[in-house]
Amino acid sequence: MPGQYKSIGGVRYERELLEIANENASPITTQRAARLWYAALDGNKVTDTEKKTLEYICKEYKVQQDAQMWLSQKLRRHGTWVALAAKKGGKAKGYKNVKGVNYDAALLEQADNILDTSKKITLHGAEDLLDNSLDGQGITSTEKKTLQHIMQAYKCEPDAVKLLKAAIRDFESINAYGAMQAVQDADQAQPVPEPVDAAAPSLLSRVGSKMLSFISPRATSSTSSAPLALPAPPSEGASDAIVPVEAWARTLVRSSLKAQRPDVGDVVLTAKLKEVFQRVDTSGDGKISKIELIKACKRDGQIADFFGLARSIQEGATRDAMENIFQAIDEDSSREIDWNEFQRFFQAGPKAAGASGVKRLGAANEQPNGKRLKALAA
Repeated sequence: MPGQYKSIGGVRYERELLEIANENASPITTQRAARLWYAALDGNKVTDTEKKTLEYICKEYKVQQDAQMWLSQKLRRHGTWVALAAKKGGKAKGYKNVKGVNYDAALLEQADNILDTSKKITLHGAEDLLDNSLDGQGITSTEKKTLQHIMQAYKCEPDAVKLLKAAIRDFESINAYGAMQAVQDADQAQPVPEPVDAAAPSLLSRVGSKMLSFISPRATSSTSSAPLALPAPPSEGASDAIVPVEAWARTLVRSSLKAQRPDVGDVVLTAKLKEVFQRVDTSGDGKISKIELIKACKRDGQIADFFGLARSIQEGATRDAMENIFQAIDEDSSREIDWNEFQRFFQAGPKAAGASGVKRLGAANEQPNGKRLKALAA
């Protein structure tokens, strides 16, 4: 079994980080950069070797400019917080009681440090607070309570509040699907949700385990007034794409879980895929017919977005689009889609990957359709 480190030119680097960087030949996007960061930030600490490896990746690999800038800023800010904590005798531990309520001491200390340097909790500051919370166990109830206290008691930019609220909401949504490990905190252990039976036909996720690292719907520059975070990775026809703050929160939460708890990612995604299947299979016979798909799209805009279809499917272009994707999923041409066909297609299995003319969600070298991802992330 390969060791933790890999030597290149006589210098030791973190093997896990290099493996993430080498997953495919395409340039490293902000989403993969987030996975790299959270893989390095295990235990809320980036070692010298991890730091050196991230710097090596930024220098020697093809990294999109926004991703490289983001990683460089993360390393710089993390170094700043570590240095400030060291000045105060080390990072705070345990809980701090404020007006009779126990809060996470390290989070409050970091919020104070951010105020000392920025005068308010900025979007970047909120990211750093999330780094402190997403430590491999997810966000505990005390950490959630502390983040909510910070949003109320500290001066925060609107985007910072939006990011923290969206991240808490997304983690709780994921936690409802996966059997997360119980975490002891100042109150009590979090209840562990019932595990999802990965074999039984159930619910809304799909994408495939790879997708967990990036779920971030994109919008064009004409998108609403919502404050924006980072530019999306460039793709054909979307060079001016932007990522809403809420979408970036999902990217951070899911990148953290994918980097540190890949088992959770597989459970959650399979569960949500099954949810979509069951919402379309209204007869409950374990198969989706064309009429069920047409009715589901008309009834539920999320389902229509998931399949990339119009809500009203009639003769002509909308019907042709439905036939195209239905036939691509229906591997045995039985005029019905069973669960195995559905799962293979949306996880880009071998046969699905060869289907022509249909944009799939799980192909390793393409960006997912934004509307479908919104349906998945809801």
